[in-house]
Amino acid sequence: MANEEDKLGNINVEMGDRNSVGHIGHNITYQAPPKWSLTEVVRAQLLQNIPKDRTVRVQTVGSSGDQVVGSQVVAFLRANGYDVHHHSFGMLAPPPMTPLTWNPDNRILTVAPSAR
Repeated sequence: MANEEDKLGNINVEMGDRNSVGHIGHNITYQAPPKWSLTEVVRAQLLQNIPKDRTVRVQTVGSSGDQVVGSQVVAFLRANGYDVHHHSFGMLAPPPMTPLTWNPDNRILTVAPSAR
């Protein structure tokens, strides 16, 4: 797992091997990369990068399993003193490129555990 913070303050988390490719009929088994989760490293990054001075809007994107992970992020932020407004979406256009993105200008945290 590679974590990096870009110049805009977005937290970008990338997981999996992008070279794992399988084709039906070629006797190759494709194993999807593991789904992103709320690790201790990610928790520390959230606390470090998101100020508590104003409301944070969290938007979770994806299937019901993705929504469970998003709810864990919301519960973690609330337990640490953040005022959080939570919105759930099945999909967004354009789709999220990383599992976790913080936009400090709009104070929106996008949680999309299946994003790659």
